[in-house]
Amino acid sequence: MPQSNDTDSRSHHALRYPLEHCPTCGSDRLEPVVETDTFEVHFLCRDCRRCWHVELGHVHRMAPDVCHGCPHRDDCLAVVAAERERGVHARD
Repeated sequence: MPQSNDTDSRSHHALRYPLEHCPTCGSDRLEPVVETDTFEVHFLCRDCRRCWHVELGHVHRMAPDVCHGCPHRDDCLAVVAAERERGVHARD
């Protein structure tokens, strides 16, 4: 049985990978991340390091200050701090 590449397998599993690309940078390098306090799944872009939540057909950026159980929280806080220094709104 031929093996499919990562992009092909994502297209066949919409519930597992509801985002094909990062809404900000367009990267397809999205990693499912489980926020351990609430057991919610978010999608971390490995290129721009922004994190996204998909629910009921809507996508919104996660604010790292509410993701207390996420293993990537410190990285996300650093991204938001850098955006604030540049004058970029954290939800862009």
